[in-house]
Parts: sequence; C-alpha cells; structure tokens
Amino acid sequence: MTVVFATCAHQPFITADDQLLADALKALGYSVEPEPWTEIDPATSLGAEPVILRSTWDYHRMPTMFAAWLDAIADSGRMILNPAEVARGNIDKIYLQGFEASGVAIPASRWIDQPDAAALAAVLRDEGWKQAVLKPRIGATAYGTFLISPDSLPPEEDLAPARASGA
Repeated sequence: MTVVFATCAHQPFITADDQLLADALKALGYSVEPEPWTEIDPATSLGAEPVILRSTWDYHRMPTMFAAWLDAIADSGRMILNPAEVARGNIDKIYLQGFEASGVAIPASRWIDQPDAAALAAVLRDEGWKQAVLKPRIGATAYGTFLISPDSLPPEEDLAPARASGA
C-alpha cells in the first residue's frame, strides 16, 4: 500500500524530518509518495491512498483554500492523518485563547486587532516588556514573525501579514 505525504509546492519532496516516518512506514511494508497538497485531488476517495499531512508549509499564504481543501478531503471519505478538523482548527492560532481560557499555560500573549507601531509600543509599555515576539495569527515557518522592542518596531509595510490575519 502507498501513503501520500502532503507537502507544499516549494518543498515537494520528503524532508529530513519526514524521512524518519517514511523509513518507519517502509519497514512496515508501505511505500511513501510526497505530493504538494495543492496537487492532491480532494474529491478522489475510491481506492485512493491515505494522505498524511506533513510539510504543508505554504498553507498560511492561502488559508481559505487550504481549509476548503481539508473540508473537501474530509467530505470525500478519503483517509487523512492528522484529521482534517484538527488541521483546520490549527490554521488560525486564535485557538490558543481557548487553551488559555481552559487553564492551559501558553506564553504571555496579547492579541492585537490592528497591529501598528503605536499599538505595539503601547503593549510593550503596558506589559513592561523589553522585547516581544510579534506573530501573525495565521503563519508558518516564522513567516511575518519579528522580535520587537521599543527601539526596533518593524516598518508599517512589514506588518501586512499580521494585519491580514488579525494578529
């Protein structure tokens, strides 16, 4: 049996980390084929290989399309690991608010509706932070992430990823 590792267009091959899993599956008699998630037909279910979400590292650049693809795979009945609803829930890091409300410790976080230099400076000042990490709610592989301080706020144009996802 073959399993498909869902990857992304700019990294369509099996990564070094993924190779560990691929080797373990091969030892169990499975073959592994990497394929960018954008090339995996979500409507194919009859006899289709199971899909394992691995390095779909560009989902944050098209989160609506990725969510729709996950929903379509789930609707097709095709086996997908990790479950589509779990992956969909992890697209927007706002889920961390739910964790925190349930008593799960997360790093000290402030959610900013309109991140701009004034809002960032105010959070740093109000919290007494000398540094902070600014991340968009929808992001991967450090995309749109900055280490900020009162003296080194990112230029307004660099805040676009954070604004787009409502960081």
